[in-house]
Amino acid sequence: MESPVRAYLACVIGLIGFCEVTFAHQETNAQSSALVTNVADMLPYVEQFAKHLDLDIPTPLTTNYVVRFVPYQGYGRDAELSLENGCEFDFDVKHDFVGSFRDLRHMLAHLSREQMKSLRNSSKITQKQALEMARRYLAQLGYSETNSPVLHPRVIQAQWQIMGEEKSDPLPFFTVKWPWREQRGCSYCSYFEMEIDGVRLKVNSFDTLHGSPAEESVKSSDAFK
Repeated sequence: MESPVRAYLACVIGLIGFCEVTFAHQETNAQSSALVTNVADMLPYVEQFAKHLDLDIPTPLTTNYVVRFVPYQGYGRDAELSLENGCEFDFDVKHDFVGSFRDLRHMLAHLSREQMKSLRNSSKITQKQALEMARRYLAQLGYSETNSPVLHPRVIQAQWQIMGEEKSDPLPFFTVKWPWREQRGCSYCSYFEMEIDGVRLKVNSFDTLHGSPAEESVKSSDAFK
């Protein structure tokens, strides 16, 4: 038969274990509730982001214009939402900023072959002007080339070329990449990347590998301490 003392200790240990699980669960719930995971709460951030990039979206932006929403899954950091005009946004719920944007109706990767062909030699700007546009929009988003860990940006203009032929015609799409200084040997590790539309004079896509503008500001200030 189990002694009263041993039974009492077992009860105490079990109670402590129960408390630990309960408190841990409450802490996890508190952390989750602090995240912006509701689509309506994300829209002001998306609207502000769109304003900085001069995107053509309805304002004020409401849930009536959202056609697809993929909520935060509890891992990673992003939720996704799509608007009826073909714009998609990845929202970082842990740091409250838009880290990626795509205009599916105008991005080069989403055009048909016939659409690409019709756009040959139609750019209204040069590579230099595309870079100037990209730099202006990067600054409007709150990022700093000087304080970010990036190398000098590269501009790549898309080309139309028929297989087997040497001749190619320029397309009005400019991909501007800021290579990540810490991964300079990695061809796909762009710290910032932007596609500029040389006909519409708009941004077709934007992506950043790390951090919101506020985080980058903190990192840069810490680096100079």
